[in-house]
Amino acid sequence: ADRPPPVIAPAASVVEDPACRAALAGAFVVWLDAPPEVLAGRAATGTHRPVPGADPVALLADQHARRARWFAEVADLTVDVADTPPERVADLIVAAVRRDAGR
Repeated sequence: ADRPPPVIAPAASVVEDPACRAALAGAFVVWLDAPPEVLAGRAATGTHRPVPGADPVALLADQHARRARWFAEVADLTVDVADTPPERVADLIVAAVRRDAGR
């Protein structure tokens, strides 16, 4: 009770597993969403999570189409991060978590 809740950043694929989605039921889940073109561009300039294959936009579009309904099912907050600066994303998340904790 004296510590803040942990932050867990699992791979997006966890929403494909019904047991994982069920495990998220007790957590405050934030879906950081963006169009596949934006995500592919970010992946191309970083080393954190490279996107394999010749057409990363098509791969990410396919993943988004497959997973969006599950993300919507588990997310308490969805933030479009395409044009939202990281500091604003953090502010939105903190405000939502505080609202949720007050319920």
